[in-house]
Amino acid sequence: MEFYSIPASVSQFDVYQESLYDLVTKNASDWGIPAAVVAKLTALRNKWAPAFKLQADEYTASKANKITRDTIRKEYETEIKNIIEQYLLNKSTIAEDKKGMIGIKTKKTPTSTKGELKGFPVIEVRINGSLAHSIVFRDSIATKSKAKPKGVAFCELRYKVIDTGTAGPISADDFTGYELISSSGDNVRFPETYRGKTAHYFARWRRIDGSTGSWSAFTDGGVIS
Repeated sequence: MEFYSIPASVSQFDVYQESLYDLVTKNASDWGIPAAVVAKLTALRNKWAPAFKLQADEYTASKANKITRDTIRKEYETEIKNIIEQYLLNKSTIAEDKKGMIGIKTKKTPTSTKGELKGFPVIEVRINGSLAHSIVFRDSIATKSKAKPKGVAFCELRYKVIDTGTAGPISADDFTGYELISSSGDNVRFPETYRGKTAHYFARWRRIDGSTGSWSAFTDGGVIS
């Protein structure tokens, strides 16, 4: 089972995204990545590059430019995660050296056999300041506790942001946003372009080895203020 990591520091992320972008654009056809997905990645990269440069330059660095850079990174990194999850992770047709450059690693299967995850996350979405939702979760079986079930590393969260007042998503395939929440109450943050829209969520438990439980029901998270 495979997992991946994306550098946390801004400078390392900049180097990482250039390498990933180069690999994706050169191998998109072989890896089954649609042209529309590559086009979206390109558009976000073209927004990221000048924003990163402005804040990296001591003569143009400012609080406003930092906010712009960080907002663009959030959207860009979300799309990178989506591409890795949907097209690159656990694909035997992708060479190991290329996976290494993307940050994909293989987790050894534990020798002990773990039982089936019987529950699923019951999530409550709270407004937490500007452009943020706080995700509070409980297990569907142990409903009085906010702790994750034994052996679970993350609450794997999928979300879809739509115009407020329009019909909500009807299929799991509609949920394109992705987050791994490690603690109940952690935030999901959104770019400015999502302000005033409505976020819908659903979730499942994920162990560190990549094994997962059942999906929850879809949850309307409310308007992003």
